[in-house]
Formats: sequence, C-alpha cells, structure tokens
Amino acid sequence: MEHIKRTDTKVNREEIGEEEIHNAYNSFKSVFDVNYGGFGRSPKFPSPHNLRFLLRYWKNYNEPKALEMVEKTLEAMYEGGILIILVLAFQDIPQMRGGWYLT
Repeated sequence: MEHIKRTDTKVNREEIGEEEIHNAYNSFKSVFDVNYGGFGRSPKFPSPHNLRFLLRYWKNYNEPKALEMVEKTLEAMYEGGILIILVLAFQDIPQMRGGWYLT
C-alpha cells in the first residue's frame, strides 16, 4: 500500500467545484461496507477510477477514511472477492470452446 500513499496526482479544483468533489466523496462514504469492503450492493467492487478518486481525495484533503475505504476494498478483493465473482460468472455456462465443462 505504500506505493498508493506516494501518488502525486492531484484533483484539478478549477475543473470541478469543491462542492461536487465533497458530494462525490460523501456518496462513496455513505454506501461503504465497513465489514467487508466494497460499496453498496452488487456489484460490490467498484471500477478502478472510483478507487483512484478516493485516493486523490485522501491525498488532497488529508481524509484518512478515504484511504481506509480503498485499502479495505482492495484487501477484500484480494482475499477472495474476485475469485467468487469469476466462479459465479461462469457457473451457469455449461460448456466452453473445445469441450471444456465448467459446471
């Protein structure tokens, strides 16, 4: 996680107003799953640009909760969330090319 903390990308505050930036952060914060990481209901794990936004928010506004949400989500994905998604995605497909069966 140290490489994440060293990012030097900053939000361009002239293109987006402060209010919009804070509203976006608060939206993520309000649906964050503190127990398992991720946001809201299915699909629980966000697109990478959402996590990048939270990292930039943490960097620009020194908000530790933003970094905590990213770390918890990435740890949950690493600990099996992605594997579960792949298994569920393929469990209903009876056959792949070449006769490989997945169910």
